[in-house]
Amino acid sequence: MITAMKRVETTVRALIPAALAMIVLWGCSGSRQIRFADEKWRLSEHFGQIINEDTTYRLTFGNRLIPVDMPVIASDDSLAAHKGLDRFMAQILHTTGLDSAEVLFYAPGMSLMFARPKPERNGIQPSSISSNIHGEHPCTIWVYDDFGEDWVRRPDEMFTYTFVDRRRKQILIVDYFTYMDAPLAQIKVLQTQTSRTKKLGFGRHTFTKNDINDRSKIEFWSSAIESHRKLAFGNYMIGQEIKKDRERKYTVSVAKADSCLIAKDYPRALDYLRKAISFSDKQERRIMFNTACAAAQTGELSFAMSILQQIAAMDHDWYLDNPIDEVLKPLTALDEWHAFADTMTSRMERIEANYDRPLRRRLLAIWETDQDVRHRFLQAYKSQPQDSALIKVLSDEMKEIDSKNLAEIKEILRTHGWPGKDLVGNACTTIWLVIQHSDIETQKEALPMLKEGVIRGELNPVHIAMLEDRILVNSGQEQIYGTQYYWEEDKNGHKEPKIYPIKDADKVDLRRESIGLEPLDDAYRKIKMQP
Repeated sequence: MITAMKRVETTVRALIPAALAMIVLWGCSGSRQIRFADEKWRLSEHFGQIINEDTTYRLTFGNRLIPVDMPVIASDDSLAAHKGLDRFMAQILHTTGLDSAEVLFYAPGMSLMFARPKPERNGIQPSSISSNIHGEHPCTIWVYDDFGEDWVRRPDEMFTYTFVDRRRKQILIVDYFTYMDAPLAQIKVLQTQTSRTKKLGFGRHTFTKNDINDRSKIEFWSSAIESHRKLAFGNYMIGQEIKKDRERKYTVSVAKADSCLIAKDYPRALDYLRKAISFSDKQERRIMFNTACAAAQTGELSFAMSILQQIAAMDHDWYLDNPIDEVLKPLTALDEWHAFADTMTSRMERIEANYDRPLRRRLLAIWETDQDVRHRFLQAYKSQPQDSALIKVLSDEMKEIDSKNLAEIKEILRTHGWPGKDLVGNACTTIWLVIQHSDIETQKEALPMLKEGVIRGELNPVHIAMLEDRILVNSGQEQIYGTQYYWEEDKNGHKEPKIYPIKDADKVDLRRESIGLEPLDDAYRKIKMQP
């Protein structure tokens, strides 16, 4: 955490005097091995930007026109085309402590190199720090002394390291920041033209004629150094923009896949799930399992089996409640299914050894009936909104099932008391689900019991937050966590989600963070993207 006591509070006004005072000579690199990420790059339609093949990276050089024939060193072949470039690049990486990094590319004409650090240089005092770089006015401070700071960079900070080599006539500035969710090193290579650089075979304007040791050129070098920060900020913001875009596409794809699964349109569901997986590095068990189910029903049996095996390897306490589930039944034709089913059975017997299995099955069945009717209602509401008769039939069925489920839950609570995880495992969540869909008086009466479940670690605090908000909204009061919303139709017939009023709205994100919820703006964007 940056604190005013630990770091100099003065904004950097002149980098050159401090940069020249901070001469760091790490010596020549003994290795000429450059580790390329082997990405293929092309000029994008965005002005001054270059993107890789799968658009994971989109990097800017600032408001500059990129020459069509600009050399981009991004592979062993492009490196070999310039004699001595391997030593030149290896020296830059060694000096900056990036020997083990993967180089995305080096664009000599733009004086820039980008690399994926492995690992990032946490723990080493930077030259300067820019904080809150996602905001409109990032604060940059120069670090003169080590005040005992552990120098661990936060995602919203940029750490900058400056290296000056008078003999090589070279200034290297490395900006470490988070691009999407991963650290990225942007290296500004300010190099005076020398007999050595002439041999690299680049154009005569690639390196400057100005000598870094010439004090009369300090204004030139000061301007060149200062320009790096704005460029790094720009690339950070592009990374955030891409991250949000991919999250949006992920959310939309998952929502569409869910709709297809409800309709048992497995081929389309699988297409959407594959898209979702391509937009995220997250391995969400629900998404993986749904992908396996859709693949099994679409005939991609080996693919489905491999996903189930991945889930089992990720979580040794995971098992199928029903190994011969109808959706996964096609997999029973595979030789490896039998070993997998045995693993599921042994896990179930180990974990459920002390369970009340009949009660667990009863609760899971209640969960299934609750969700099944709601899935059918939502599907009809989305696909056949004009069929009011069908929607009314399903609405009445949902009310009837809710009433039966509530009566059964009340009977379970009278007979067994609170059925905790030690008795029924995660099936205890069914209690919350049914109460969530009950009348407000039942919700109020059950809330203390459910809060106890959270304290014991048997219920997710998010579930109770949703119930609390629902009670408050239905009582005409302001909600606390912002989980409740409604849909409002404008004059053009477009429906827009509206969040019910929130108490102390300026502090809602702090409350949401305390129970594991994402910021309200992010959640609202996802709600709007629901198909």
